Amino acid sequence: YRLPRATGRSHFGSSPWRSAARRAHAPWTPPRRRREASAPWRAHARRQEASAPTGCFHADGTRRPMAPSGDSAASRVVATLRALVDCADRLQQEPLKGAVRSAIEQLLGSVEVQCRHMIYQLVEVLRLVESSEEALWDLAWALNHVAKESPLGRQWIIEAKGMDGVLRGMLAHPSHKELQKEGAWLAYNLNAVPGLSEILQLSLSGSGLVQEEIVWTLGRLAGDQKERCEGDVDWPRADDMVLLVLRSMQSQPKCLGLQCACCSMLHSLVENRPDRGSLFISNSGGEALLQAIDEGVLRNCGKGTDVVLVASMKLMAGLVHGNSPVAEHLRALGAADRLVSIGCSLDSTTTDEIMSTLGQVGGPLAVLQLMDRSPRTISVGLEALSGLTWRSFEEGLQQQLEPALSALVGSAPTMADRPGDLCSYVGCVGGLTHMLTPYVAPNTNKVACCSIGLIVVDCSAW
Repeated sequence: YRLPRATGRSHFGSSPWRSAARRAHAPWTPPRRRREASAPWRAHARRQEASAPTGCFHADGTRRPMAPSGDSAASRVVATLRALVDCADRLQQEPLKGAVRSAIEQLLGSVEVQCRHMIYQLVEVLRLVESSEEALWDLAWALNHVAKESPLGRQWIIEAKGMDGVLRGMLAHPSHKELQKEGAWLAYNLNAVPGLSEILQLSLSGSGLVQEEIVWTLGRLAGDQKERCEGDVDWPRADDMVLLVLRSMQSQPKCLGLQCACCSMLHSLVENRPDRGSLFISNSGGEALLQAIDEGVLRNCGKGTDVVLVASMKLMAGLVHGNSPVAEHLRALGAADRLVSIGCSLDSTTTDEIMSTLGQVGGPLAVLQLMDRSPRTISVGLEALSGLTWRSFEEGLQQQLEPALSALVGSAPTMADRPGDLCSYVGCVGGLTHMLTPYVAPNTNKVACCSIGLIVVDCSAW
């Protein structure tokens, strides 16, 4: 085949082999990145990265780029040492091989002693610079980097109790976000999830900002596992984690950032796990959740408080899904009435989440009550009901089917003036009729007969 002329015009033609040649000469483009899930912990990480200085990398616990691989003295020494170790393994002739191996072992032993001494010195410096948050940040980053790159260095940091010094610095400077982030990831790199649980336990009496960053780190790890395994979070001692995060949530009820982090983390733990949801409720978790919702509504004028409400609604929905005793307990605490009041007072940014959660907790009558008190929520309410009514309701809510269907059928004349909501309205009526018919004999229930006539006759006219 002929190459393209200098004019840039293609002369490959349309045959298959020429198409392949065209692709071969096309400039290489990098593959597109997979779009990340819009999870709360990822949104938190993006907000932190947007506010971080240029050149900082917080996603994996580090805060600065890799050092350039130039021809520095350190790189030359490391390369020489690596080459000598390789020679000691590959030499074949004795006594040369034994002599080189002995010399290398002595050299590596000396290097190991010096590296261990340096780690202990770094930990000792932590105690000397506790008043300087920037110095603590630098040292926390250094220890975190060593813990990630070297299993042996990780062991030395644990022996020197380096995490204790970093945690003291975190508690002394709770407003330094970078220090909190490095400290949380250092705990994870030293001892995985149990390490984070330990420092969260130790920080319960401290600032909510310290606990917030630890819980966000746990939430991100839990979310990554759910995406990777496509299932629930199966951590060892996950039940203890539920109780620990709940204690953190109860310790600082007015810290909205911590409340949001705890709700997101708990949602990951209790979703599709009714046993953990029951454990949460039995330890006064319902009261703590409602208090977080009230605090979010009270401070709704502040920036970002809608995130708290959305996270708490998702947690409540995850708790009641497939768990009738938890739903009954939340209703006994007045959760449905509280959600109705919130839906009437707030703007439309959180109405979707409120309607969906209200339908799962309080049933269709609670959604209709909110729609009646706040007409601006009718469209959102019908859309939420059209999805909820085609699912199986728990036994405590089945008694609401006939009254809810009767109320919807009675509002049929007003729907002619809302053409945009007709599809959702028909979905609601059809769903409630579908759920009610197994419990009534044919042609004996007036409401069911009226709803069927409404769908067959009136909807066709609309």
